[in-house]
Amino acid sequence: MRETALTSPRASLLFFISLLALASCSADQLTARKRACADYVKFEVLDQEDKSRCVTDEQTFEAAADKIATRMAENVYPILTETARRTAASASRINRDVYPELSGDVDSISASLDGEGLPPHFYVDIEQVTFAPPTDKGDSPHSAWQIGGSRRNIAQDTWMLDIFGIGPHDFEQADEVCSMLAYSSALPGCSARVFVDAEPGAISQMPELKVMAIKFAPPTIDQAREIFLESEMSRWPPRPAS
Repeated sequence: MRETALTSPRASLLFFISLLALASCSADQLTARKRACADYVKFEVLDQEDKSRCVTDEQTFEAAADKIATRMAENVYPILTETARRTAASASRINRDVYPELSGDVDSISASLDGEGLPPHFYVDIEQVTFAPPTDKGDSPHSAWQIGGSRRNIAQDTWMLDIFGIGPHDFEQADEVCSMLAYSSALPGCSARVFVDAEPGAISQMPELKVMAIKFAPPTIDQAREIFLESEMSRWPPRPAS
């Protein structure tokens, strides 16, 4: 099969990131739609003669966007399933029986600022997962890879934890894909159960929280398609509530 920008894995991933970056720029939705429709023609999901109608007719745009979203999901899904396989191997190396679920009464702030009463080992389930590489820049410099996300079923409890137990090869490229899936208003994107050790920190009563293993759970391929489609359709004004 002839390799195109949508069949070469690395090229397609970069293309999808650029598409979603355009979708996030909603200040000028008309300009964003024009660019998107030009891309749809380029990648052969929209006929050239339908390009103008694509910009002005939401149904025409959505039909092409759905084809792109389907291709995006099909191209990135092998990365997600491979990440699940690799992280399952890392989780099998620890004794998960000593990691109880952290009480819902303990949020991320209290866990990081007050170690009293915090178990030495615990797990939390998070959604809208993202990975962050080490950096010495910005407001939150860190020397280790980090995993972050919103705690499942607990509103406004956002976690960002240093990863120690596994290497970045275990989630290679999933960091980019999960970032693409992390901003749906309705679906959880990438999910994970993170197994955490709480060790004494340099400051009294402020524990050092270390992720020793991750049990990664990708969205279904249909959910991934829906998230990508939602992002594409952000170039249109919200539909009125029925």
